[in-house]
Amino acid sequence: MSRGRLGARARAGILVAVAIAALVAGCGIPRDSKPQVISDQAVRDLVSPSTASTTTAAPNAGPRQSVYFLRDGRLEEVLIRVDKGPSPDQGLALLLAGPNNAQAASGFTSAVPPGTELLGTKLKGGVLSVDLSSEMNGVGGRAAKSAYAQMVFTALSAQNVNRVRFSIAGKTVDASTDDGAITEVGPTNYKPPLNPR
Repeated sequence: MSRGRLGARARAGILVAVAIAALVAGCGIPRDSKPQVISDQAVRDLVSPSTASTTTAAPNAGPRQSVYFLRDGRLEEVLIRVDKGPSPDQGLALLLAGPNNAQAASGFTSAVPPGTELLGTKLKGGVLSVDLSSEMNGVGGRAAKSAYAQMVFTALSAQNVNRVRFSIAGKTVDASTDDGAITEVGPTNYKPPLNPR
């Protein structure tokens, strides 16, 4: 009788092993019948992994660009691995692209209106002039203050940038700050939670 139980247990074990093997074999990568389009966001997620500023980069990890996103209403620095050294244009372009999937999964968001493009920058005497596309007009109130704070601190993270001026489609605009609408903005024009310093 004990021999019959052992045989039944062995058969049950074999059946479970076969079922698991069949299940695992079905978990492979499916083949596509034709090429698939990969979104820009998916490519950014693959080539630009990020870590929060509290993470220390390995010495040989390469250059990183500071970009400021929002998390729980607070402005937070995110370091993004880049090919070349940090620059205002690169930082702002990464900011305008918005958080990638990993950053979004970590709770990062952006108040900058989707589709906003960087039309150009010019650095003179420590003041970075930033020209944005008309999509930036699509934000107001507290969201506008958050969006401008994100851009200001992202720009200020670059070397030699002390203040920032904005224009939309070539027309100078005042940035929304904690001190009101201002043409030339610096870090002291924002208070926590929109000032991470």
